[in-house]
Amino acid sequence: MTPALTIEFCDGLLERIGADLAVVGWAPEDRPLRGAAGRVDWRLCGELWTLCSSEKLSGAVGDAVLLPTGGALHAPLLLAVGLGARSDLGVGVWREVGRDALSRALGLRVERVALALASDAVESHPQGLEALLCGAAMAMAEREGRMRVLLVQTEGEPALSSLGSLGLEGFPPGVEVRIAGSPELSTNFPA
Repeated sequence: MTPALTIEFCDGLLERIGADLAVVGWAPEDRPLRGAAGRVDWRLCGELWTLCSSEKLSGAVGDAVLLPTGGALHAPLLLAVGLGARSDLGVGVWREVGRDALSRALGLRVERVALALASDAVESHPQGLEALLCGAAMAMAEREGRMRVLLVQTEGEPALSSLGSLGLEGFPPGVEVRIAGSPELSTNFPA
Protein backbone atom coordinates (compact mmCIF):
# COMPACT_ATOMS: atom_id res chain seq x y z
CA MET A 1 0.00 0.00 0.00
CA THR A 2 1.31 3.45 -0.94
CA PRO A 3 1.47 5.79 2.07
CA ALA A 4 -1.09 8.55 1.55
CA LEU A 5 -1.27 11.99 3.12
CA THR A 6 -4.37 14.11 2.56
CA ILE A 7 -4.07 17.75 3.58
CA GLU A 8 -7.11 19.94 4.18
CA PHE A 9 -7.49 23.56 5.16
CA CYS A 10 -9.77 23.86 8.21
CA ASP A 11 -11.13 27.16 9.49
CA GLY A 12 -12.37 27.27 13.04
CA LEU A 13 -11.51 26.70 16.66
CA LEU A 14 -9.27 23.74 17.44
CA GLU A 15 -11.52 22.53 20.23
CA ARG A 16 -14.45 22.17 17.79
CA ILE A 17 -12.67 20.29 15.02
CA GLY A 18 -13.47 16.60 14.71
CA ALA A 19 -10.20 14.69 14.76
CA ASP A 20 -8.60 11.76 16.53
CA LEU A 21 -5.65 13.87 17.68
CA ALA A 22 -5.07 17.61 18.07
CA VAL A 23 -1.48 18.87 17.76
CA VAL A 24 -0.14 22.17 19.10
CA GLY A 25 3.38 23.49 19.57
CA TRP A 26 5.20 25.50 22.19
CA ALA A 27 8.56 27.20 22.46
CA PRO A 28 10.59 27.62 25.67
CA GLU A 29 10.03 31.38 25.67
CA ASP A 30 6.23 31.07 25.37
CA ARG A 31 5.27 32.35 28.79
CA PRO A 32 2.31 32.11 28.86
CA LEU A 33 1.60 29.62 26.07
CA ARG A 34 0.47 31.38 22.92
CA GLY A 35 -1.84 30.71 19.98
CA ALA A 36 -3.57 27.33 19.82
CA ALA A 37 -1.46 25.96 22.70
CA GLY A 38 -2.62 28.80 24.95
CA ARG A 39 -6.24 28.34 23.96
CA VAL A 40 -6.08 24.58 24.58
CA ASP A 41 -4.30 25.11 27.90
CA TRP A 42 -7.14 27.38 29.02
CA ARG A 43 -9.65 24.64 28.12
CA LEU A 44 -7.55 22.11 30.07
CA CYS A 45 -7.42 24.38 33.15
CA GLY A 46 -3.66 24.95 32.91
CA GLU A 47 -2.68 21.27 32.75
CA LEU A 48 -0.65 21.75 29.55
CA TRP A 49 1.25 24.74 30.96
CA THR A 50 2.04 22.83 34.15
CA LEU A 51 3.65 20.05 32.08
CA CYS A 52 5.37 22.35 29.56
CA SER A 53 6.92 24.47 32.30
CA SER A 54 8.17 21.46 34.26
CA GLU A 55 11.85 20.64 34.38
CA LYS A 56 11.09 17.43 32.48
CA LEU A 57 10.28 19.32 29.27
CA SER A 58 12.40 22.06 27.73
CA GLY A 59 10.36 22.96 24.64
CA ALA A 60 13.15 21.74 22.37
CA VAL A 61 12.35 20.03 19.09
CA GLY A 62 11.64 16.42 20.03
CA ASP A 63 9.96 17.25 23.34
CA ALA A 64 6.35 16.11 23.42
CA VAL A 65 3.53 15.46 25.81
CA LEU A 66 0.35 13.47 25.10
CA LEU A 67 -2.78 14.23 27.10
CA PRO A 68 -6.34 12.96 27.13
CA THR A 69 -8.63 15.94 26.62
CA GLY A 70 -11.50 14.66 28.74
CA GLY A 71 -14.06 16.31 26.49
CA ALA A 72 -12.42 19.76 26.59
CA LEU A 73 -11.70 19.34 22.87
CA HIS A 74 -13.60 17.39 20.24
CA ALA A 75 -10.39 15.37 19.69
CA PRO A 76 -9.92 12.85 22.52
CA LEU A 77 -6.11 13.27 22.54
CA LEU A 78 -3.82 16.29 22.52
CA LEU A 79 -0.18 16.17 21.46
CA ALA A 80 1.95 19.21 22.32
CA VAL A 81 5.33 19.26 20.57
CA GLY A 82 8.37 21.40 21.30
CA LEU A 83 9.31 23.95 18.63
CA GLY A 84 12.66 25.01 20.02
CA ALA A 85 13.55 28.69 20.28
CA ARG A 86 11.31 30.84 18.08
CA SER A 87 14.38 32.69 16.78
CA ASP A 88 15.62 29.38 15.32
CA LEU A 89 12.39 28.44 13.53
CA GLY A 90 13.61 27.95 9.98
CA VAL A 91 12.91 25.46 7.22
CA GLY A 92 14.96 22.66 8.82
CA VAL A 93 13.24 23.02 12.18
CA TRP A 94 9.75 23.11 10.66
CA ARG A 95 10.55 20.01 8.62
CA GLU A 96 11.68 18.18 11.77
CA VAL A 97 8.62 19.35 13.74
CA GLY A 98 6.30 18.08 10.99
CA ARG A 99 8.13 14.77 10.82
CA ASP A 100 8.09 14.33 14.61
CA ALA A 101 4.41 15.22 15.00
CA LEU A 102 3.26 12.89 12.21
CA SER A 103 5.55 10.06 13.33
CA ARG A 104 3.97 10.26 16.76
CA ALA A 105 0.47 10.38 15.25
CA LEU A 106 1.23 7.33 13.11
CA GLY A 107 2.52 5.54 16.21
CA LEU A 108 -0.81 6.24 17.88
CA ARG A 109 -2.61 4.79 14.82
CA VAL A 110 -4.87 7.79 14.42
CA GLU A 111 -6.31 8.71 11.04
CA ARG A 112 -7.38 12.36 11.42
CA VAL A 113 -5.00 14.92 12.87
CA ALA A 114 -5.94 18.54 13.57
CA LEU A 115 -2.57 20.25 13.12
CA ALA A 116 -2.60 23.67 14.76
CA LEU A 117 1.00 24.50 13.80
CA ALA A 118 0.42 25.87 10.32
CA SER A 119 -0.16 29.52 11.24
CA ASP A 120 3.01 29.54 13.35
CA ALA A 121 4.92 28.04 10.42
CA VAL A 122 3.61 30.68 8.00
CA GLU A 123 4.31 33.49 10.47
CA SER A 124 7.87 32.45 11.30
CA HIS A 125 9.30 31.62 7.86
CA PRO A 126 8.18 32.15 4.23
CA GLN A 127 8.61 28.44 3.47
CA GLY A 128 7.61 27.29 6.96
CA LEU A 129 4.30 25.69 5.95
CA GLU A 130 5.86 23.84 3.02
CA ALA A 131 8.65 22.54 5.30
CA LEU A 132 6.13 21.46 7.97
CA LEU A 133 4.12 19.48 5.42
CA CYS A 134 7.26 18.09 3.80
CA GLY A 135 8.29 16.75 7.21
CA ALA A 136 4.84 15.21 7.61
CA ALA A 137 5.24 13.50 4.23
CA MET A 138 8.68 12.26 5.31
CA ALA A 139 7.06 10.56 8.32
CA MET A 140 4.53 8.96 5.98
CA ALA A 141 7.34 7.69 3.72
CA GLU A 142 8.85 5.83 6.67
CA ARG A 143 5.66 3.87 7.38
CA GLU A 144 2.69 2.47 5.56
CA GLY A 145 -0.61 4.12 6.29
CA ARG A 146 -3.04 6.84 5.50
CA MET A 147 -3.36 10.13 7.31
CA ARG A 148 -5.73 13.04 6.93
CA VAL A 149 -4.21 16.28 8.22
CA LEU A 150 -6.51 19.20 8.95
CA LEU A 151 -4.52 22.45 8.94
CA VAL A 152 -6.19 24.57 11.60
CA GLN A 153 -6.41 28.33 11.40
CA THR A 154 -8.31 30.27 14.02
CA GLU A 155 -9.66 33.76 13.60
CA GLY A 156 -7.04 36.48 13.96
CA GLU A 157 -4.09 34.28 12.94
CA PRO A 158 -2.12 34.88 9.74
CA ALA A 159 -3.95 33.59 6.68
CA LEU A 160 -2.73 30.31 5.30
CA SER A 161 -2.78 31.78 1.82
CA SER A 162 0.47 30.06 0.98
CA LEU A 163 -1.39 26.73 0.94
CA GLY A 164 -2.54 27.51 -2.59
CA SER A 165 1.02 28.09 -3.79
CA LEU A 166 2.51 25.08 -2.04
CA GLY A 167 5.40 23.57 -3.96
CA LEU A 168 5.35 19.81 -3.64
CA GLU A 169 8.58 19.15 -5.54
CA GLY A 170 10.65 18.84 -2.36
CA PHE A 171 8.43 16.15 -0.89
CA PRO A 172 9.85 12.63 -0.44
CA PRO A 173 9.25 9.94 -3.05
CA GLY A 174 6.85 7.07 -2.42
CA VAL A 175 4.11 9.13 -0.75
CA GLU A 176 0.82 10.12 -2.33
CA VAL A 177 0.09 13.71 -1.30
CA ARG A 178 -3.30 15.23 -1.98
CA ILE A 179 -4.30 18.78 -1.16
CA ALA A 180 -8.08 18.62 -0.75
CA GLY A 181 -9.86 21.04 -3.07
CA SER A 182 -6.76 21.55 -5.24
CA PRO A 183 -6.50 18.78 -7.84
CA GLU A 184 -3.57 20.56 -9.47
CA LEU A 185 -1.61 20.17 -6.20
CA SER A 186 -2.37 16.48 -5.84
CA THR A 187 0.40 14.18 -6.84
CA ASN A 188 1.74 10.70 -6.40
CA PHE A 189 5.48 10.72 -5.96
CA PRO A 190 6.98 7.50 -7.34
CA ALA A 191 9.14 5.50 -4.98
